[in-house]
Amino acid sequence: MIRSIMILTVAIFSINAAGGVIHISNLKESFTERVKVSGTFFMGLQFNSNEDIEKLYILFPSSSTGILCVEISSIDGRYKAYIEQNLVEPVTGLTEIAFQSRYRDQLNEYKPYELAVKAVITDSCDNGESGLLLASWRISNENNNPVILIRSDARKDIVYVPGVNKSFKCKRFVDEYKVAYDKYCELIGIDLTRIEKLVIQRKNLRKIPDEFIKLAY
Repeated sequence: MIRSIMILTVAIFSINAAGGVIHISNLKESFTERVKVSGTFFMGLQFNSNEDIEKLYILFPSSSTGILCVEISSIDGRYKAYIEQNLVEPVTGLTEIAFQSRYRDQLNEYKPYELAVKAVITDSCDNGESGLLLASWRISNENNNPVILIRSDARKDIVYVPGVNKSFKCKRFVDEYKVAYDKYCELIGIDLTRIEKLVIQRKNLRKIPDEFIKLAY
């Protein structure tokens, strides 16, 4: 568990009311014991929580249209899922993403921070320029902070938030079996719906090129 993450007693966001339900018709998923280390740096952007998984929710900007593209990866590398869904009607706010998983019993064994979610709304899932959406495995997030999930071999990763001029140090998971990702970056007190992008500053003995995360809000 992430023992160092403390749940704030002051509400950061007030987005408990869901915007509806999107029923997924195009889902590809797998669960395997044969895993390999991920070669991807950025794995997920979502609300942090140490509680049990409920359902998957995504926070959409006002009147979002296009194609919803979602990647889900478990921290141990065993579970992967891909969702590609055309939004036939505009969507706004925190919305349930309803999908029928063949591996529901296995998924229930994970905590929310052990299932990374990378979601975008775009005209094509092959478009790498789309801004990221904030996801959650619980409907209530008033007391939870956004967290970035990454796999990094850098000695130090720091998330810089332009506009508010704040930085947050990424930390390594301690107890979890880490394959798909191994660090979390908790953005305490940051409202990502007011931020256009995030910058991850990386260092070994010398500086590594920054990673930029574009947001959809």
